Amino acid sequence: MKMWAFPDLTIATIAFIVVVLVLMGVMPGQRLELALSLALAVVLVAAGFVVQSRHGRAGRDSTEAEDARVS
Repeated sequence: MKMWAFPDLTIATIAFIVVVLVLMGVMPGQRLELALSLALAVVLVAAGFVVQSRHGRAGRDSTEAEDARVS
């Protein structure tokens, strides 16, 4: 099923998010919240990489093993 207004709605959503982030960077009262949100995003992405590197890609490996058993 195709999403209505694709890809225009996707582009509009991305533009809206960029405008909001720029406005948060310009407004003095919002800079701290923007900085903390960006810092949290960096920490979460780094944590995701650490977890993947420690455990490997278990979901992908188990699916391939399952496919091998079925064949």
